[in-house]
This record gives sequence, structure tokens and C-alpha cells, in this order.
Amino acid sequence: MANQKLIARLNELYRESQQRTLTVEELSERDQLRREYLEMIKAQVRESLERIELIDENGNRIEDHKH
Repeated sequence: MANQKLIARLNELYRESQQRTLTVEELSERDQLRREYLEMIKAQVRESLERIELIDENGNRIEDHKH
């Protein structure tokens, strides 16, 4: 599901939950959409972190020593 549509649907379900109790199907959908949303956020954070380049005080790139 596209980001905007996913967020719009989550917001819609939230608004509905403020008016009434959600159905079992709606609760299940909400939980699935929340998982998808969290995965999107995690992927964005990972992508941002992977682009970080560490530079020492002399201006030299610090090599990745994770592996």
C-alpha cells in the first residue's frame, strides 16, 4: 500500500475507534497496517544510517569495521 494511502487508512481507523468499537476485521487491518508502517519507518532509518559517513578530526574517512 502506498505511504499516503496507508497513513490515511490508519487515520481513518483511528477516527472510527474514537466513535465506536472497531470490528475484529478492522482491528486486524489496523494491526497489519501498523506493522507495515513500522517496517517503512525502519527501512527509512536504515537507509539514512547507511548514508552516514564518519570523518576523523583530520578529515579522513573512517572505514566501516562492522564486518
